[in-house]
Amino acid sequence: MREVQVRCRGGRFRLARSVSGIVAAAVAGGTIVLTGGSATAASPPAVYDQLAYSTQVTVGGVIDSGATFPEGLGCTTASGVSRSNGGAVSIPALSLNAGASTNTVSTLAVGPVQTGTSTSQLLGLDLLGTPLLPLISADAIDITTTATSAADGTVTSTGSVTVTDLKLSGITILDGVVAPNTGIAIPGVGSLVVNRQIPVPGNIGLVTIGLSLDITLGPLAGTSITIGYSHSFFRPPLPVIISGVAYSNLVSAGPLTVGPLAATGVPCTGGTSTDTALGITVPGVITTGAITEIGEATIGSPDSSGSTTSTVAGISLLGGVVTASAITAKANVSYDGGTSTFDSTGTSVADLAINGVPYVGPVDPGTEIPIPGVGVLYINRQISDATSLSVRAIELVLTGPVLFPGGTLPTYSVIQVGVANIYAVADEPIGLSAQLDRIDLLNKACAEQTDAVACLT
Repeated sequence: MREVQVRCRGGRFRLARSVSGIVAAAVAGGTIVLTGGSATAASPPAVYDQLAYSTQVTVGGVIDSGATFPEGLGCTTASGVSRSNGGAVSIPALSLNAGASTNTVSTLAVGPVQTGTSTSQLLGLDLLGTPLLPLISADAIDITTTATSAADGTVTSTGSVTVTDLKLSGITILDGVVAPNTGIAIPGVGSLVVNRQIPVPGNIGLVTIGLSLDITLGPLAGTSITIGYSHSFFRPPLPVIISGVAYSNLVSAGPLTVGPLAATGVPCTGGTSTDTALGITVPGVITTGAITEIGEATIGSPDSSGSTTSTVAGISLLGGVVTASAITAKANVSYDGGTSTFDSTGTSVADLAINGVPYVGPVDPGTEIPIPGVGVLYINRQISDATSLSVRAIELVLTGPVLFPGGTLPTYSVIQVGVANIYAVADEPIGLSAQLDRIDLLNKACAEQTDAVACLT
């Protein structure tokens, strides 16, 4: 797996995420109108399936560098929802850099007509070559996929890609709106497709990819690079019995907020999804080793069960103020057709230390450990209600500003590591980005204010 660097520049974090890949099929494009029978989404409300991410790399068909900054919505009929994730991307092995990227998914309903939109934008893109003369570069790439489900279940999908000054070896080759599936041969390297469009199996939506590079020659032969991915699908309505999301980290710190590096959800109809990453490094804030995120469910009638699991190794927060060799957050649920039962069996924190001193106290749910001059550390923090359970292996809430190489984390910033959320019998708009509870939202809102302490008092 290729290393994805995480670093700070001008107060913006660079980090990457890895999620289970979407397999790209044969290329076909344009506006796609899908009608009739079982090939269309059922009558509204249909289930939204939205995903967007910045980059992904595969070698020999196997994910080598997972999707960066993905944002998604699935397993829900909820309309009027919008979520975003983004950041700067750097993959040194491919000289792949994007100064900024933003991925957004949204849902909208007007009467029985539903529309899902996924967008990906990358700014300041360089790929391969050298910093002074990259093989491929662009000032900006904007990708949009929209799918609409009509009252009769007909699905109409459109995709678009706009590039600003797309260059090949320093020479501008495209600028503006690009026709679907525009192919460009790159001698000695392979082939590039701009605005690659892929109909979804089952005729329920569309995938749009900004740049799709297949390297067939040279030392990187067999490598495929996706830059700017978005899809918009509709699924037939179904009862959402078990849902959830597991994610590796969250830094909620006003303008310095960092979304999860790795995240995965629970498949709506059952099964298992997995997401892995080599680790994250935001100097002075958070570093980790290997990350594994798992969402799984078994759907039956009437009995169903599911769980989300976040496992993170080698944790260090604030330059070693808090360390642990490994943590696991696990949220479990069983449903018998009428009652949901939740537990956190499998949650653990190993070798916890604070300022280098091993912690030997309890790790009961909700354990609070004051850290003078820093904040409050929560171990195995659990937040639950009748339909959900959230387990945070480690959560640190700052009670004062903390300096780090990229700036200052404001008072009441929140750092989470290893989070597992599970939901039962709820049509919740569960996104891939982290879900914040009421207390977290208050902390986040106050962290964005000039005087965070006054905000909370």
